[in-house]
Amino acid sequence: MRAAQPGLWTEQLTPSAGEPEAGLGEGAEADRAERAADFGKAAELRYGKNPDRGPLLIISGEKDNTAPWAIANASFKRQKRNQAVTEIIEMPNRGHGLVIDSGWREVADTALGFVKRFV
Repeated sequence: MRAAQPGLWTEQLTPSAGEPEAGLGEGAEADRAERAADFGKAAELRYGKNPDRGPLLIISGEKDNTAPWAIANASFKRQKRNQAVTEIIEMPNRGHGLVIDSGWREVADTALGFVKRFV
């Protein structure tokens, strides 16, 4: 197997054609193909290309310093490439504990309203 370059997982999952994978025996080729397919699917999901994903609402707290608006908005931009509905909302005067702090009902009502639009 070729040595993997730092950060390139595909090198580890798919060795060159014709190279035997030491120690795996007869099922090595099928195992390698399955691992490569799993990696490809994970990459699709990570980059917002899952056609089976349902509607997604990203809720951000205005005063969230743990996952600030820039992080939530970056996730939104990645996920809006998907065919399914993707929306983002910023809840005013809320920190990271959106549903455990006082005023959680407003957050829950926002999420419920989103869900009701698609049920």
